[in-house]
Amino acid sequence: MDPLSGIIAEKECLCCAPDSTYLESIVMNCHNPTTGVTEERTSQIVRIRSCKCNMCLGSAGKSDTKDITSYEALVAANSAKAKTKTRRR
Repeated sequence: MDPLSGIIAEKECLCCAPDSTYLESIVMNCHNPTTGVTEERTSQIVRIRSCKCNMCLGSAGKSDTKDITSYEALVAANSAKAKTKTRRR
């Protein structure tokens, strides 16, 4: 769900660490088995507004959740650094 418009967005979110969050109130209709009456219950849940995608890459670069190209570039750069030379015996 888009936090600004409230519209359910068809987006894939890969988040390894939350950057900023917000509280959202939700209302649920719950059946009370003791009284037999449906009661309205309110609760708050924490939603993720943005992610720190660079946290899982081991990078201290600036987080930008909208820029997929920079995310892919960081993954490629970190993958290249992780490759090591092997020695034959």
